[in-house]
Amino acid sequence: MNMWSSDIEALKAECSLLNQIGAEANKRGIKFGYHNHSMEFATVPTTNLTFEDFLIQNTDPDKVFFQMDVYWITVGGMDPVTYLKKYPNRFIVLHIKDDYVIGESGKIDYKAIFKQFYKNGHKDWFVEMEAKMTDEQRKQSVAMMEMMKQRMIQGGQQGQQAGAPQQGGQRQGAAPACNTGGFGRRDPQAQADMLKESLEGIRLSAEYLKKAKFVN
Repeated sequence: MNMWSSDIEALKAECSLLNQIGAEANKRGIKFGYHNHSMEFATVPTTNLTFEDFLIQNTDPDKVFFQMDVYWITVGGMDPVTYLKKYPNRFIVLHIKDDYVIGESGKIDYKAIFKQFYKNGHKDWFVEMEAKMTDEQRKQSVAMMEMMKQRMIQGGQQGQQAGAPQQGGQRQGAAPACNTGGFGRRDPQAQADMLKESLEGIRLSAEYLKKAKFVN
């Protein structure tokens, strides 16, 4: 995950770098995009723009696309549908996510999101499920994002290079279900139990999306 500069000129330079990366990716037949978390919805100091708005407005749509993580934009206090309406041609991919099982928390209006996304003329979406978290672990995850957001507002990390988005990532207290890197740190039975739980969560999420009449 990226930490963006709070200095306007430095932030513009970071956007320029994204454009350069996108241009190089295009030459190789690759599309380059940015995936949000919650921290991009902090307001850039001295402006009325969020970091997400600034990134969108200062990058070339022919070089940089945006993937909306519907979970983290909601955690960031913004409405996914509002952003889909505001930038119909920039968010061309959806990242479907929830607290755990898709649709179970009731916090996200997937029907309205998919309806607007399809209206915008787009069709590609992906699902992410991390390992199931306790309420305390989820609070830690959100708190970590809030800490990063405050660091950006207060000055960010100078000299950090902006780059390609990373989806998911290690959360404090929980390893992503798709991440096998931590398997060696747990006993086999614990790993088996975690995998069983993850597979059940995936099954329930798939059932929800398959039954949802608003999903094409």
